[in-house]
Amino acid sequence: METTTPNLLARLDACPPFLCYYGAHMGRPKRPTAHELTEASGLAPRTFMRISQQISWAEVTVTHATAFAKGCGVNPLDPGPLQAFIAQQVRSGELVKAFHQCGGAGERMLAQFNLLASKAVLAREKSPD
Repeated sequence: METTTPNLLARLDACPPFLCYYGAHMGRPKRPTAHELTEASGLAPRTFMRISQQISWAEVTVTHATAFAKGCGVNPLDPGPLQAFIAQQVRSGELVKAFHQCGGAGERMLAQFNLLASKAVLAREKSPD
């Protein structure tokens, strides 16, 4: 029986950029603003926000991916803690509350999160792996 191990991209995509962005408040008392996350990453605001909407790391350079993950305070190579945090936040309703801390844009952020999550699931279902 042959076993396969996921390639690096597949492993990174278990914690795609949009999930890193939406989980950036993990371990923080309140959700940081996009401006705070951008400053922490060292990326240009437009670059940071463009990456935050990606469902895969495939089109993100290693340099940008490293800076983005640093800004969000997550490790995409160890997706377990972030996945568990997001799942707990969704179940408890805390994710929407955290989104509302961002200038009352919680409903829009939740809708975008759900859209990106759906796209990620559909992309994985189409994947040949």
